[in-house]
Amino acid sequence: LDEVHERQVQTDVLLIALRQLILTTRKDLKVILMSATMDSALFANFFGNAPVIQVPGRTHPVSSYYLEDLLEATGHLIEEGSQCATREHHGQAKTSL
Repeated sequence: LDEVHERQVQTDVLLIALRQLILTTRKDLKVILMSATMDSALFANFFGNAPVIQVPGRTHPVSSYYLEDLLEATGHLIEEGSQCATREHHGQAKTSL
């Protein structure tokens, strides 16, 4: 399970189900939890003092681009009448042309 630190109800239910499965019927099942920022001791304890493997990592630069940036960089124009074109009507929601 990747990004396990992003706790959600669905993830927690899945972890509970996996732990029950391992404790009852699938003692051979191996579960790998991955996250760059998780509290590994918390999860290791939850799975009965499971072993923890730490892999050193590094950060990578991230650039954010928005649709407007892409359109400007490529010179792409959306033609009037296209299903992708929208028009704002005096502060109302945008609708297709």
